[in-house]
Amino acid sequence: MNQQRTWLDHTVYKVYQNRDRSWEAAILVPTNQEPAFLKGLSSPSLTVKKVEEAHGESAERLSEAKFQEELERRRTHSPEMLAMLKQNWTGEDLSGWHVYASVLRPMTGIKIEGTVFLNGNGAKYEGYEIYTYVVSKEPLDARTREQYSLVTISHP
Repeated sequence: MNQQRTWLDHTVYKVYQNRDRSWEAAILVPTNQEPAFLKGLSSPSLTVKKVEEAHGESAERLSEAKFQEELERRRTHSPEMLAMLKQNWTGEDLSGWHVYASVLRPMTGIKIEGTVFLNGNGAKYEGYEIYTYVVSKEPLDARTREQYSLVTISHP
């Protein structure tokens, strides 16, 4: 597995209002692939203040799009994903491929050129069931991801 990091070397965060209308921050520190959350605050300015108290004033606030880009850069294959990609129905080692998930519907009857479909086996993504993993040698373009409502799971 490629251990070379391609992500930012300082803390970044985004501030947003959740479904309950309270303010939260999703925080990525340089050593983690997944964000930590600071929840239940009453205003965006208080949220920024709490993040800076915890992580210093050098923590960089990012837009939703930039934060999502950084999060996706960090989503490298987990040991469990690597095991599934190495031992699958194709008999081929797919550990160098990109993994997406269909969380809205099974991909039954759908074909995407250059991909392999693997069973989601009841795995979860942000509370949703993964019906099908879509594994691609090259990153899928935004149009294909949007057309089939695919979310990025991991990459080499």
